[in-house]
Amino acid sequence: TDPSYAGQIVVQTFPLIGNYGVIPADFEGKCAVRGYVVRELCKNPSNFRSEYTLDEFLKRENVCGICGIDTRALTIMLRSEGVMNGKICDTPPESLDEIRDYRVKGVVAEVSSPAPAVYPAESEEKFKVALIDYGAKANIVRCLQKRGCRVTVLPGTTTAAQLAELHPDGLMLSNGPGDPAENVEIIANIREMLDTGIPTFGICLGHQLTALAAGAKTCKLKYGHRGA
Repeated sequence: TDPSYAGQIVVQTFPLIGNYGVIPADFEGKCAVRGYVVRELCKNPSNFRSEYTLDEFLKRENVCGICGIDTRALTIMLRSEGVMNGKICDTPPESLDEIRDYRVKGVVAEVSSPAPAVYPAESEEKFKVALIDYGAKANIVRCLQKRGCRVTVLPGTTTAAQLAELHPDGLMLSNGPGDPAENVEIIANIREMLDTGIPTFGICLGHQLTALAAGAKTCKLKYGHRGA
């Protein structure tokens, strides 16, 4: 349910998936994955918080899932060769052109908030933070609320002029999916926001977009690198 996975097939390395069931209270956002691959699917979850099964969840979200795959062997391929395009199908296609040509495009617009929303601080309000949503995880809002921030979540298309009207103490640029360089309009908006003097913090895609707005370049690594 992390919107950053929009347009992708997710492969689980742990061999048994579904034993916790599905717990909507823990969702991070709108499910936007295109496919889900597991080795062994548990059809009878035992977690007391579970509300329904993984299979039901995928059907509700119209996501294609497949089990019985040696996911650790697949992971070794991806680790050795790098992240690559793939397709879940019942028979191998005669041509691989469709798979080769696939690109994750336009996904920020797909997962971004359509309208502003305000979330109050959990205790005494210390700061007003504007969070621009390019596919933000719900936990970002929760973490800010715990630290005394009133959070205004804004659509990804928000301009510097619209931001200035809120007079925030800080600006948070969220995580999100896709190639950062394709978001030309958003990068131009951030370039103007950097001139406002508002303290700004970017996470993942938000960090990459800020780098592009400041004149840097980004490139796609062989596979995702996380941590230091």
